[in-house]
Order: sequence, then structure tokens, then C-alpha cells
Amino acid sequence: MLESSPHLEQLSIIGWGPRLDPESLLNVNTIALPSLTKLTFGFIDMAYGTQLLSLFQLPSLRELGLEDVDRVVSPLETQDSHQILQWFYSSQPTARASFAFSDGVPINPIPLQSVRKLELQSIRSSREIFFSFFQCFPNLVSLSCLDVSDEALEALEPYAVDGMGSSSAKVSCRCPTLRELHCQDSNAELLVSLVSSRAVVGSVAPLRTVTLEYTRTSRPRYDSDQYIRLENTGIQVLGVSSSSEASDSE
Repeated sequence: MLESSPHLEQLSIIGWGPRLDPESLLNVNTIALPSLTKLTFGFIDMAYGTQLLSLFQLPSLRELGLEDVDRVVSPLETQDSHQILQWFYSSQPTARASFAFSDGVPINPIPLQSVRKLELQSIRSSREIFFSFFQCFPNLVSLSCLDVSDEALEALEPYAVDGMGSSSAKVSCRCPTLRELHCQDSNAELLVSLVSSRAVVGSVAPLRTVTLEYTRTSRPRYDSDQYIRLENTGIQVLGVSSSSEASDSE
């Protein structure tokens, strides 16, 4: 069905897609969707997920959504998403130049360097894995982290780069063009640190629109130190106030 939809612009695969047995894989080389600009991919089994993703060629991709659906199926279990994040990183030519046409010209089946908007949901992994994963998005403008481990924020912090022949180290960061960041239930202090560090003059371009949404807990009180730090850093705070704050306002 997908092969007969070359003009498809948006695709959502949640949980399980087509059955991938050895016989079916022999008859499918690639699934080329030249017009697809948005892919939402929710996975349960990462081995199956990477196998399915490896069949796609999405040269026009601009928006990508990744969700660990297993968190919905088994909310008490925590699955590390490193396998699928590493697959995306290793599929890019900068990390692995094994994708080529028959004439030897390198290609990129899912060119993440063209993605402008990324949404991660229920993704868990280490700072190092996120650090490698975010390297694939040099032109990312908008990022949403919904119930994502705080190591993702740590991976976006600026870092020093040794300047060869220079007495002072240069500063760089992952996703250098990032302007919009929406976080859900993230560590407030880590977010304040991230926004502040990326706003340092001479460092990297600052984030312009940052929101922190509280869904599992009440947002901080307006008069709390934490809320004041968030507000002073330019972070918009969303969520329901505590019952005590609501009663104080009456």
C-alpha cells in the first residue's frame, strides 16, 4: 500500500506495522516515499522498529516524532530506548558511510539533517546516547520532550571544543539552530541551567521560546523560588496550580 502512495506527505505508525518475516523481506528492498514530510513512529519492540525503519527512504522528511509506546502498554516498566536512537545515529553518513547507490554515490535513507521539528515522547536513555542522537539534527528549530528522561536536556548543554592553535576554547552544542523547546514534567533546575548556558554571550544562539508543562504534579506556586527562577530565565510555566495556591487566591 505504501509503495503505491508516492505522494503521501504524512505517515503515522504506532506499535506494529506490517509483518516482517524473512520471505517478505526478500520481496521488499526499500519503501520510497519521496513526498513524505512528517513521520510519527511509535515503537514497542525496538528490534522490529529498526528493521522496519531500515526499509524506508524519506528524502523530504522535515518533522519526526518518536514514542516508546511500551510505556503505555507497561507503565511500570522502564525501557531504555538506546537501540533505536543509536540506529538513527548510525544510519547517517557522518557516522556510517555504507549506504550507496550502485555507482558508489553515498545516500541517506532518512536525512535527519533536514528535520526542522522533533517530538520525543516517553524516551529514556543516557546522556551519551542523546548526545550522539542530537548530533544528527544540525538544523533543528523546534523540539518537544514529553515525559523524556532528563539526560536529553543534559545532552543539549553547551560544551567546550578545543581550539587548535588557540589559547581559548570554543563553545559548541548539539542542535545549534534550536529556537523552540517544549518540555513536559522535566527537571526545572536542569531546564533553567540549559536555557541560561545557551544564552551566554559568545556561546551559542539562545533559545527563544521555552515552556515547561506540569502534567503529573502541580506546577510550582507563583511565589516559590523555583517558579521565580523559571520566570526570570524566560521559561513559560504551564499546568494546574496546587490547591493551596488556589485557596490563597480566593
